[in-house]
Amino acid sequence: MIALFPSGLRSRALRFANRFAIVASPRVGWVALALLLLVNVPLFLRMPLWPDAILYDLAARNVLHGGIAYRDLFDNNLPGMMWAHILVRTLFGWSSEVLRLVDLAVVGGIVVLSVKGLWSAKVRSATAAWTALALFAFYFSTSEFCHCQRDVWMLLPALGALVLRCGQVGRLSRPPESPSRIAALALAEGLCWGSAAWIKPHIVFPALACWLVGMWLARRASRRARATDLAGLICGGFLAIAPGIVWLSWTGALPYLLEIFRGWNHEYISPGALPGRLRSLFASFGPWSLIHVAAISLALFQLMRRGTAPVGTTALFPPWPQLLAAFYLGWLLQVLVFQKGFDYHFAPLLLLAVTLTATCADSFRPLPRRVLAVSLALALIGHPMFGVGRLSQWPLCWRQANSPECQDRLALIGQHSNSFLFDRTELGRVERFLRGHHVQSGELTVFDWRAIGLYFDLDIAPSTRFVMLDTFLNFYPSKREIIWGDVDASNQVFLVTDLTCVGLDREKASAVGADDPLSLPPAFPANLRELYPWCEPVVFRAGQYAVHKVDGRPKILDGDRQWALRSPRPCPTTSPSRLSRLLGY
Repeated sequence: MIALFPSGLRSRALRFANRFAIVASPRVGWVALALLLLVNVPLFLRMPLWPDAILYDLAARNVLHGGIAYRDLFDNNLPGMMWAHILVRTLFGWSSEVLRLVDLAVVGGIVVLSVKGLWSAKVRSATAAWTALALFAFYFSTSEFCHCQRDVWMLLPALGALVLRCGQVGRLSRPPESPSRIAALALAEGLCWGSAAWIKPHIVFPALACWLVGMWLARRASRRARATDLAGLICGGFLAIAPGIVWLSWTGALPYLLEIFRGWNHEYISPGALPGRLRSLFASFGPWSLIHVAAISLALFQLMRRGTAPVGTTALFPPWPQLLAAFYLGWLLQVLVFQKGFDYHFAPLLLLAVTLTATCADSFRPLPRRVLAVSLALALIGHPMFGVGRLSQWPLCWRQANSPECQDRLALIGQHSNSFLFDRTELGRVERFLRGHHVQSGELTVFDWRAIGLYFDLDIAPSTRFVMLDTFLNFYPSKREIIWGDVDASNQVFLVTDLTCVGLDREKASAVGADDPLSLPPAFPANLRELYPWCEPVVFRAGQYAVHKVDGRPKILDGDRQWALRSPRPCPTTSPSRLSRLLGY
């Protein structure tokens, strides 16, 4: 990574590292980690939740209130994350800080397992300490877009399975052990893989890669031992999956989940262009993401190493580096081929890349520890924790209760992309307006996915099962008639839109007309004013947000027109919809 910087800067940085060799002390590394946590944890806990986390909160609340998953609230994912939210919210309450604290605990578990793997590979204590610091520092540098997400939470049980696989490979290579012990540990590993699969089935690729490489490393083990290991893995996976299937059947959610996977998700999972995914891999978290250059090379080198343990001896080298390399490459494959390339898809991959590079730091002279230390220092230069405006909020995080204003000041996502701008302070005004009008469950439609927190804050059910209405319309073009049919049959009274979603910046979206303060902003595109949802009359404005009153039945749209922000579907005043004609209005 350091080779990408100018030679003068490189030489000064290396002289700095040589002069202050105290960083080689593990004690200094652990103290630095404690200071990092002290500065960042309060700020992290006060940051806002991303709409994805709110969606799973809504799904958990629906089930806890007696609803049926997938029927009453659409979700295109397996229920593992919903179950996790049900457990967390039942035990600890519904505040955003609680969920963020659990998220931090998940990342802490990932760091602990990563350090355990480093120690099993005989990595120096100082390297392990600074690796733990690097893992936490990276996660604290990510925006709320990456927090409380399935991919990071899935990494925790998957890493647990990887640690168990490392021990099992060494066990299979040593003198014959008790078959019951081999089976028990394989069963535990299978439970970990199965638990991760409930969160996201993509884990099958790194799991398969780890198992294949593990069998190659333990190829001299007896057939009976390998068969026992495989049987334990399968049984563990079944024990993790079977209770979930029983729950889905018992609650009546299984048919709706199968319908989504059979008839809907083929559009969502459609692969994208590989060159674009590769660009995102190296650009999502710059300069952190440059470590993938080293990690991919090291992973391939580890898999090409020849070495195994004859039966009756210990391994020639620990299995952790090779198994971690297989795990990393398997995860890389599923991200590049099957994911959509969002930042939170790449976050756990970078955590693995840091751990893999640190694993090899003590063994490969081309990557000495001092170069890695300087690279970490350069990556930390632009870290959010050094921002004066952000640090100024640190005392307030201890003294004051959380508020939309505090969340807006601590949010990171809106700093670089207009399309992800939020204004939770103004959204709070919308909430107070709707609460004052005593909006009930089923009477509110939030058109833009960024404002779905209104359902949670008002403690009401949405008007349709499609909570992220605009998102599902874009992800499932062939199902738009079904989605609009649900909107058409709803009892919605109020409709909330975010005016920045048509391409306006926050200032233009917040502007009001001179004659009518409730009108759409003057810069609002003229060709969209007569199209749904913006054709509905506005009854309240709060910054970039507009509240529309839906009088009578909602104005449903032309099924022949593709819905998108660049081409919204027209209201009946422009072109009556076929659905409206079929329903007789």
